[in-house]
Amino acid sequence: VAGFSNGGYMSYSLIAQAREIFKAAAIVSGLLHKRVFRNGTPKPTPIIHFHGTDDSMVPIGGQSKSDIPSAQSIVEYFANLNKSVIPETTQVTENARRTIYTSEDGGATVHYYRIDNHDHVWPGRPNEAKKMMDNSGLNATELIWDFFAKL
Repeated sequence: VAGFSNGGYMSYSLIAQAREIFKAAAIVSGLLHKRVFRNGTPKPTPIIHFHGTDDSMVPIGGQSKSDIPSAQSIVEYFANLNKSVIPETTQVTENARRTIYTSEDGGATVHYYRIDNHDHVWPGRPNEAKKMMDNSGLNATELIWDFFAKL
């Protein structure tokens, strides 16, 4: 399952509440409301998550008053659930850092792309509102496809 913005929230909800149906999740600029876990606990699931530091629609830091944790907290939650606690961070473009959480025992991996100076747009697509390409240097569609293809 994959989703952008509210679709990202939906993707996290689906892997928590319909965990036998979905093999992995890709989230772009989406977070997770803590109440999702009241109705189901996700199983270990491979995750790839992209988020911009300048996202004003879905702030990367979450919204504590709304019980929405930060992107980093959500990624770390799934890394721990997946027993993927060995992080390796690499600067993959001028603006983007990727942290891959792997497991020593073959558990599900988690990939997290933190994109500096990046707003609420899909990495690698033109920003229709600003009439320009995004500044991430990434192509999220290709990265998601590669991530899913390796499962």
